[in-house]
Amino acid sequence: MAIVAFGAQGLDLFEHADNGGKRFDPEHTGLDHLALAAESLRELQRWASRLDDHDVPHSEIRDVLDIGAMLDFVDPDGIQLEFIFVDLEKLQRDGAS
Repeated sequence: MAIVAFGAQGLDLFEHADNGGKRFDPEHTGLDHLALAAESLRELQRWASRLDDHDVPHSEIRDVLDIGAMLDFVDPDGIQLEFIFVDLEKLQRDGAS
């Protein structure tokens, strides 16, 4: 088990040994993917660099509906993880128009 703290929020990661070694399947009931927030495009770029430094394959940083950007990768169990930046000022401005 690992507990990861993100400020006032936490994430508990737990591995079940009696799953018979089956890999994760996003089409079964349960977790499809997990998104983690980045506070800026620059932070998203730093995450991409960090993944590169550790030889973790990931997508390119791509636009999200003209209000932010994201990148995704897969953990060793096949669960998709993503880092996403949403420009809240742009979201509020564009949403108000």
